[in-house]
Amino acid sequence: MGAFDLASVAAVAASGILPSWEEQSAYDAIPDSATDGINLFLSSDPSIYALSDALAINVRKLGSAARSAVITIGTLDATATYTVTLGGHACVYDASMGDGLLATVLAGIAAAIVSSGVVATASVSGSSVVIVGVSATDYSITMGATGSGVIDIDADPASCTAALYVFDGPNASQTWGLVAGGAIGTVSAQGYRQNLTTASWTRVYVYCSGLNAVAGDSGSLTYSVAVWHGVCETGT
Repeated sequence: MGAFDLASVAAVAASGILPSWEEQSAYDAIPDSATDGINLFLSSDPSIYALSDALAINVRKLGSAARSAVITIGTLDATATYTVTLGGHACVYDASMGDGLLATVLAGIAAAIVSSGVVATASVSGSSVVIVGVSATDYSITMGATGSGVIDIDADPASCTAALYVFDGPNASQTWGLVAGGAIGTVSAQGYRQNLTTASWTRVYVYCSGLNAVAGDSGSLTYSVAVWHGVCETGT
C-alpha cells in the first residue's frame, strides 16, 4: 500500500465517515458519456472530494446467498394456466379458477410456489411476484402459460464478467479508461467487494457483461445484477 493509500485510509478512519451508498443504474455497456456511472464529487464545494469507493457487485441482487427472481405477467389471459418450474418442480396456477384479475393471478402463482415449499418461497410485491431460494444452492427456472398468457421472469444469473472504468485526466480532456488491473473477471454468486482509492477520479463505472444462465434455465429469462458504490468523501 502506497503513502497516499495509507493517508486516505487514515483520513477516513479518523473522520468516522460512513459510505454514502448509491446503486449504479446501468452497467451493460462500456461507458462513453460524461454522465455515465457514479459522480465522485458529491458536493458543490470543489474542496470536498471522494477519498474511497466501497465497490459491491451483487450477483444475488437481494443481498442474500439464495437465488432470487421477479415474475411479471407480460400478457394477462384470465383463463390461462400459468406454470413456473423451479429446480424441476412445477408450480401451477389455473386462472380460470379465479376472477382473472392480475392481482389474483399473481397471488395464485405465489401461493403455488409457496405450497411446493421445495426450492423457493414467494410473495407478491406490487405488480410482480418475488421468489427467493430456500438455500444457497442454484436452481433452474422455466415458465410457460396456455392460451395467450405470457410470463416474464428476470432472475439472478449464475455469474457475470465485470470491469472497472474511471473518468479522469486533465480537466479539459477527461475521458473514460479501464483502470489498471480493472478487468475484474468472473464474479460468481458470492459477489465481489473492493475498497478503491478514488481521489484522482471524477466518476467511476462498473461494466458487467456475460450474465450467464443457471443450467436448465429457460431461454426466455432475462438476467440482472446489482452494482453499488459506497463513496466516502472528505475535504482538503
